[in-house]
Amino acid sequence: MDINNIKMIYTVFVFIALAAFDNIIIGLFPPLFSSIAKDMNVQISSLGIISAVNILVTSFSSILWGYLTGKFNRKLLVIIGTIIWSFSVFLISRCSDYLQLFILQIFTGIGLGCIASIGFSILTDYIPNKYRGMLLSL
Repeated sequence: MDINNIKMIYTVFVFIALAAFDNIIIGLFPPLFSSIAKDMNVQISSLGIISAVNILVTSFSSILWGYLTGKFNRKLLVIIGTIIWSFSVFLISRCSDYLQLFILQIFTGIGLGCIASIGFSILTDYIPNKYRGMLLSL
């Protein structure tokens, strides 16, 4: 196995893992609404607002990350974005009130936006054309 194949396999593995975590982070919050609402003494509907804001921020930040991809090193941007959402998710596990949760979910969305916009462009650089459709679907 040559170095290019190893690089390709590693890149595919990393971005599939990042995409999985991206979906887990967005999808895990709503099932926990009742527990979080009870712990924070807020209504469940107010957590729906936080979830919606997170998804919107993720969507809009993808545009910003895509723009930055043309200006800066993509690998560095992915690292920065991953650090932002990872650190934000860690802090969410420690937050104790609604405002903290709201702000940290915004930062999580900012970090998550990098995965979709930058991830696909990096993968298309490393994946040969004949495998591209299959791997991007993963």
